[in-house]
Amino acid sequence: QDNDLSQVNRKNIIEALAPILERKYTSPIMCDFFSQV
Repeated sequence: QDNDLSQVNRKNIIEALAPILERKYTSPIMCDFFSQV
């Protein structure tokens, strides 16, 4: 169940950050983070 919660949290984080990321350069670290989703 922790895994499901982690996926939900990650989805919420992505939704929150998406507008910011659209305006700014995406760093390799962020690319790695989002590619793990």
